[in-house]
This record gives sequence, structure tokens and C-alpha cells, in this order.
Amino acid sequence: MGGGRRIRYSVAIGAAQGPFRVDVELWYQPIGYRWANNLKPYNSAREPRRFTGYFEAMSTGTAEIVASTSAVVQ
Repeated sequence: MGGGRRIRYSVAIGAAQGPFRVDVELWYQPIGYRWANNLKPYNSAREPRRFTGYFEAMSTGTAEIVASTSAVVQ
């Protein structure tokens, strides 16, 4: 296993009354949207055109939720 990270979020709730439910998801995307679209200027070549076509066709499945959790905070 690799290392780990801890992230702390702070949300201003003003005068709102709890309890509050917090849902968190960790997503993994092996090839990012921006990186894939950076290949579009090279679409005159067959390989980049084919790759970007595959990426666009699979756009709804290019990322996966690898972990999720919920917590109720007072």
C-alpha cells in the first residue's frame, strides 16, 4: 500500500441547526478529461483520433468510485 492523505474541510453553517449528514466519495480516473482532450489538436493522425473517439464513447465510464463514507455531525 502507498502512503495516505488526510483532508479537513470546514463549512460555515451560520445559524443552521444540526445534525448534518456528510457524504464523501473518492473517485479514481486513470486518464483525466483534460489530458485526453489535449490530444484533439493531433486528430489528423489516426492514433490520437482513435483514442479520443474511444475516450468520448466511454465518457460515462472513465472514472470509478473507489471508496465512500457517510457521517452525521452534531
